[in-house]
Amino acid sequence: MVHAKGGRGRPSDRSKHRLMVDSSALMALFDPSDQSLHRRAVTFRDSFILRYDVQLFTTNYIYSEAMSHLTHLPIETLQRIDAIIRTPPVGDPLKMNQLLVTKAIVQKAIPIYFKYLEHDFSITDCTTFVLMMSHNINLVFTFDDDYKIYTYQRGYESQKRGFWKLPEMLKTYMSTQAPFVAVK
Repeated sequence: MVHAKGGRGRPSDRSKHRLMVDSSALMALFDPSDQSLHRRAVTFRDSFILRYDVQLFTTNYIYSEAMSHLTHLPIETLQRIDAIIRTPPVGDPLKMNQLLVTKAIVQKAIPIYFKYLEHDFSITDCTTFVLMMSHNINLVFTFDDDYKIYTYQRGYESQKRGFWKLPEMLKTYMSTQAPFVAVK
């Protein structure tokens, strides 16, 4: 477990990293066929997700997108992905909280989709932006630039707001956070 130093020896509210896991990260993490991205995803998992107290999130749209692209993998791998998202084992460091894309979320995402049409954001991307904002999640484990582009287009990059694309921005993100101390 990792705690940020807080007042009077208590961990601060920032001790728990909230991280959205995008389909590109799920695919890279579980599919070794793209050795470069797979190696980067595993390194990020081992050096950040498993090392720090990270609360993982994904969406039902991301789950569907990733599973559709990974049908070539062995059934055991697909069952592992399914389990960490839909029925996560207690204590599994990769367990993910699945946020549901509802009709209301889609209604909020559609204007984003049309406003930024030139950037080729998918409906899945736009619904994820909405869910991340509504659940106060500013970190995303992804290999897509969509989250960085959306942050830039919204004018947040100079304010250190918006979405941090990890693992690419990990060093910058960690340097802006409170000092973290690993606790066993």
